[in-house]
Amino acid sequence: MRIKLRLLCLFLLLFLLVSCGDNDRALTIESADIQANIDTDGTVHVTELYTYSKSFKKTTRSMHDDIENFKAFQAPNNLRKKVPKTDDLEPLDVKKIKNDYQIDLSSENELNQLVFSYDIINAVTKYNDIADLQYSFFDSKTSSDIHDVTINIRTPKNQIQQDAFIFFYTSNQPFTHTINNETYYTYKDLSGSETIDFRFVFPANELTNRPIDQEKDIKSDLLVTENALQSRYKNVESKFNNQVSILLIAIIISIIIGTYLLLRHPNRKREKSNKKAFISLMEMADPLIVYYVNKNAKLTKESIIAGLFSLHKRDLITLMEVPSDLNQGSTFRFTWKRTHQKLAESDLYLKEWLFTKYDDQGPYFILESFTSFEQTKSRSKKKQITKSVTYNLDKWRQLIEMNDIFKKVKTNYIPYQLFGFLLVLFSLGMFTYFVLNDVWVRELQYAVILAFTIFAAIVLIYNCHKILMTLLFSAIFLQSLFFTITTATNLYLLFTILAASLSFFIPSVIWRSDMNELRRAIKLAKKRFKQKRYPIGNTPKHLQHQMQYAIILNQENRFAQACKPVPSSLLVTGHYPLLHNSKHTAAVFDQSLQAIN
Repeated sequence: MRIKLRLLCLFLLLFLLVSCGDNDRALTIESADIQANIDTDGTVHVTELYTYSKSFKKTTRSMHDDIENFKAFQAPNNLRKKVPKTDDLEPLDVKKIKNDYQIDLSSENELNQLVFSYDIINAVTKYNDIADLQYSFFDSKTSSDIHDVTINIRTPKNQIQQDAFIFFYTSNQPFTHTINNETYYTYKDLSGSETIDFRFVFPANELTNRPIDQEKDIKSDLLVTENALQSRYKNVESKFNNQVSILLIAIIISIIIGTYLLLRHPNRKREKSNKKAFISLMEMADPLIVYYVNKNAKLTKESIIAGLFSLHKRDLITLMEVPSDLNQGSTFRFTWKRTHQKLAESDLYLKEWLFTKYDDQGPYFILESFTSFEQTKSRSKKKQITKSVTYNLDKWRQLIEMNDIFKKVKTNYIPYQLFGFLLVLFSLGMFTYFVLNDVWVRELQYAVILAFTIFAAIVLIYNCHKILMTLLFSAIFLQSLFFTITTATNLYLLFTILAASLSFFIPSVIWRSDMNELRRAIKLAKKRFKQKRYPIGNTPKHLQHQMQYAIILNQENRFAQACKPVPSSLLVTGHYPLLHNSKHTAAVFDQSLQAIN
C-alpha cells in the first residue's frame, strides 16, 4: 500500500512539473521582424515587430548591456511583415530590472503585436577601410520558440550588396532574398535560447560622424578569415559525421581490447587460499616489506616505524615503555642489542642515523624524538632538522631498495602501455580533426591543438602513466563539450569516457607473484580491521606482533578497540610493552606518525 501511495505522489509531482514547464512555454512568438538602421556616428537604431499568440499577463525582453532608450508600443491592428514607425504610437509602461524589460500588457488567447525600439551603442568599430558591427539578436535566456524571423540591416547610405558583407556565426544559416534593392535574412524557426550572432561590415566612409577607432586596414584579411569560417559553418556537420563509422569501430575495438587486458592481466591469476592463510602470510612477512607493498612500492617518512619493527622482528633491538620527557605519560624506547650477527648496510645506516644516544644498555632511540622535533620553536633549527631527516631517509631508502627482496617488486604492464599509446594517438588525432573543422577562429584552433599535443607528448614520455592518461582524457572530454554537437561529437565524447575508464581500471603494472599474494593479504587484513573482524591472537607475543602490523597499516586505533586487555599475569613472562595499554600505544604511535609527516 505504501509503495502504491509513493508511486501516486511521484506521478502527481511529475505531472505538476510538466504542467509548470508547459506554462513557461505558453507564450509563443509567431513572428519577429527586425529593422536595424546604422547611424553616421555608429549608433544602431533598432525597431522590431513581434507577433505573440496565446495568453499572457505581461511579457519580458532580456537585452544586452549596450542597450539604451528601450521602448515598447502596441502595434496598430493587422500589421503584416512591416515594421511601423513609432512616432505616432503611444509607449507602454516598461519596468527595467537589470537587463530585463517588463512590459505591462496582457493578452487573452489572441494575436497581439508589439513594437520595440532601442539603440545599440558601441557595437560598431571603425577602421581605415571598413566599419565592423558585431552583435547578437535575441538573448540566450529567451525560452520561447520564435517563428518567421526577418532581419534587415541598413547602412547610413543604404549601400548595395557588393559594398557590405554579413556573416552569421551559426550552422543554421538564414535564407537570403532581395526586395527593392534591400536584402532580408529570414529564419523559419528558432528554438528557445538560440541566438543570432552575426558580423556586418560596410565601408568606413559612411560613418561620417564617427572618428576612426583603430587606424589599420583589415578588410582583405577579414574577408579571407570570415569566408573560411563560413565555409566551416556550412560543412561542419557533414565533415564531423564522416567520422561516425571510424568512431564506432574505435569504440568497439577499445572495449574488446580493454576487456581482454583487464580479464587476462597476470595478477588476476590467483591461487586458491583460505583467508586465515592470507592473514598468516602477512604476519609472517617482514614489517618493512609489508609497509612497502601497502604504499604501492614506495618508502615514505612513516617507513621509519616499519624499519624499527623490522629490526625488532629480527631480534636486533629491544622494545620497552619508558616515561616521557614531554608530558606525564609514557613513550617507547628502542635499544640496539649487542650481537655479532652480520648486519645489512641498510640496518647499519639506520643504527648510525637514529641510535645516537648511549647508556649502559647500549645505543637507543626514543619514539617521542619525532614529537619533540615537531615542537621545536626555532624555524632555522626545524628547517635544518627537516633537511637532515630528508637526506638520511633518501640514503636509507636507496640502501633498502638494493636488497634482493625489494628489486623488481613490480614491472610495467607492456600491453597496457601499447594500448594506452594507441588510445592517446587516436584521441589526439580525432581531437585535432574536430578542432580544425569546427567553427573556431584559427588562432584558437592552433593554440588548443598545441596545448593538447604537448600534454599528450608528456603522457607518452612518462610511458602512459595512469593518472596522466586519465587527466588527459578528462581534459579532452571537457574541451570537446564546446564542439558543434553532432552524432560524431557524441560518439567522440563517449569514446573519451571509455578511454579514461579503461586507462583508470586496467592495471598498468605487474606485481611479482609473491608480492601480489602479499598485496591480497594486506587488502584482506585492512578490510577485516575496518569490519572489526580481524582474528586476534591468543598469546601476548602474537598480539604484540599484530599491533605492529596494525600500526604499519594505519589501523592501530581499530586494533586497539578490538584488542581486549591482556591480564597482567600474562605480561610478566615477557616484554610486551605495546600491550600494557593498547589504546595508549595506538595514541602514542599515531601522534608520532603525524609528527613524522
